[in-house]
Amino acid sequence: METTHGATIAELFTQHGEPGFRQLETRALAAALGRHNAVIALGGGALESLTNRLLLEQKPNTLTVFLDAPFEILFDRCVLQPDAAIRPVLKDPDTAAARFKARRPQYQRAAHIIVETEALTPTETVARLIEELRRH
Repeated sequence: METTHGATIAELFTQHGEPGFRQLETRALAAALGRHNAVIALGGGALESLTNRLLLEQKPNTLTVFLDAPFEILFDRCVLQPDAAIRPVLKDPDTAAARFKARRPQYQRAAHIIVETEALTPTETVARLIEELRRH
């Protein structure tokens, strides 16, 4: 989405606000689902949109993966990312925890595959995901 719009996610949020950003996100998801053999990494709020959930559910041969771990682990991983300083929700751990708690059931319902990543390294996560994909 950043390449298409010539702006970072943070800039798109600033320019369009969250509602406008979510509309851009839905268009980008619809376009990406039109491609073959694509891997699409969705942002945390993408599944809050019924339209986005329906797009994923109604696209044949699409597998949705949820890389799960307890909130505390995921939060620590997020704050270590280079863009952490520009992600407003990371400034308030309580708000981030509440958002994750509200969103998690949507992630779980949408997922065809759930990989518990708490005790896994990135390399182990990839290996487990490949194993799960082969089963499907």
